Amino acid sequence: MSFLFDIHSPDEATKGFALDMSITLVAGTARQSPSGLTYVVAGFAALGDELISPDDAVDEAVLRRALEDPAALSTEFHGGVALFVHDSRTGRSVAVNDPFGACSLKVYRDARRTVVSTDLNLLYVHLKENGVTLRKSIDHLASMFATGVGGFASAPYEGVTILPIGTWVTATPQGMEVEELDLGALVSEWSDIEYDEGLDRVHADIQGTFRALESRHDVAPIAHLTGGADSRLVLSYLQALGAEERYLFYCSGHSGETDRVVFEKLARHFDLRAAIGAGVSVLRYPASLEEELTGPLDYSSGLNMSGPTKDWARTDTMILSGGYGETFRSPYGADPELVLNSSPRERLQFAWNNNLNVGGSPGSSYVADDFIDALAEATDPIVQRGLDAGLSPDAALDLLYVARNRMFVGNLTYDHNDFVRRIDPLYSLKGALFALTRPLDLRKGNVIGFDLTARNAPDLLRLPFDSERFDENYLRYRPRPEPLEFQGADRSLRTAAPLRIPTREYPVMYRPKPTPEQEKFAREKKASLRQVVWAETVRARLGQILDKVDPAEFDRAFNVDVVRGALARPFPNRVVIRNMMTLYALLQWYDH
Repeated sequence: MSFLFDIHSPDEATKGFALDMSITLVAGTARQSPSGLTYVVAGFAALGDELISPDDAVDEAVLRRALEDPAALSTEFHGGVALFVHDSRTGRSVAVNDPFGACSLKVYRDARRTVVSTDLNLLYVHLKENGVTLRKSIDHLASMFATGVGGFASAPYEGVTILPIGTWVTATPQGMEVEELDLGALVSEWSDIEYDEGLDRVHADIQGTFRALESRHDVAPIAHLTGGADSRLVLSYLQALGAEERYLFYCSGHSGETDRVVFEKLARHFDLRAAIGAGVSVLRYPASLEEELTGPLDYSSGLNMSGPTKDWARTDTMILSGGYGETFRSPYGADPELVLNSSPRERLQFAWNNNLNVGGSPGSSYVADDFIDALAEATDPIVQRGLDAGLSPDAALDLLYVARNRMFVGNLTYDHNDFVRRIDPLYSLKGALFALTRPLDLRKGNVIGFDLTARNAPDLLRLPFDSERFDENYLRYRPRPEPLEFQGADRSLRTAAPLRIPTREYPVMYRPKPTPEQEKFAREKKASLRQVVWAETVRARLGQILDKVDPAEFDRAFNVDVVRGALARPFPNRVVIRNMMTLYALLQWYDH
């Protein structure tokens, strides 16, 4: 039995050492508690009013709880984190992670060994050093392509399993056991809670995370801020604590885009400091299109198509995002009867909005029909788990989003924590349970998210968003907030630069110069000009790489005739361009 934990030391060589005959830790140094317990932390999260990370020692009481009651401890993690604890006196070990599985546990088993890891790169290296070479999975590529960034709980290597949400691992000399949260008990508990009491509990839960974050004394922490509702909810908690002056606020939108326009109006209205840059340090930029496309895939072992690469640098910057606000509302808004009376494939198509990669008539998708059916069967147990736990059908489908989201937001945040301390302060199991046990229209109207915002900073609801946010579902429960105009339009935008290590290398990367025809196409089709100018290059190179891939492997997961048909002529629209760019990136990673 081996436990492999990445404790985010990218500048150190991978190291391994044996604690005993059954436990192996890889990368970094394990800590010892006063009583002799050995432990490792991966990731970064809040635990009550404190933080848990590789940077600091963990209290003895927390380590004991991990060994004695991992279920209860898991529910109190707020953020992507995993804690490994080993008691040499009893031989008992536990690997317990956050309840959404944002810091996911990967398991490899064969007749001779079982290995549990938080990091696929470490898993691959460790097994190779012990005579096992993992093969990249074409099924994972198809899952990524069909369902979007991160796929859906598929592992990039054959023989590796990513454990579901709400599970953890315990091991004794007698063997290993995967255990899971009693979702039914949690749903029953929250179903009996009245709305006002539930909102109080969720508010206090999230407030605890923000108080924990105040214990860090970063030079210039960063909070994401856009024109949407979730980042504004983060701002409301910072304002309620009087902490907003400590932060820089970052928006990735370009000048003139709605997100950026609303962000700058908010910043001027409240005299916030706008961050010049995202707060990450890139030491070297890509030298080719292929390097640009596969850098994040290489770093994440095939899980992330954007985000960190090996050429980033570590700083002490802390970054707050707001993606888990989605769990307070209904991402899918499905009619309960539709969920009950549909097949797993129909539910999959509904959840992914019938996009071209999994929709269409039989034989028309880029992905093989048999694979789509297999993917639907693999994802449907999440819906069934929700139904068995007592969730309404619409809420059971929304539970699927929680599981899906961790493969994108969770993986991305995990990899960021190699270089910065990134956390989503809206991560709240209580918030998700509260929402999932409320009526569908209340969730569709984001009533919970807006009520939390109003409790912290009522004016934030009155100021304009990037689009109309108070729909008929919201208005069934609450009156429309009285509009408030932005002030401070004549005020200079305050800016500041985050802590950053200068870039050391800017390779000369060939970039095709856009032609007038390409610029016109991009405008008319609302396509990315960058992708448009690379489209013909990708079309040619993708055809070449397909010639190198094992046809039997590719045909098992993809519809080769549809893919080849798309490559036979110039790409007609932005969807096809985006799909072919995605497939090219995935196959580049698969092929090397």
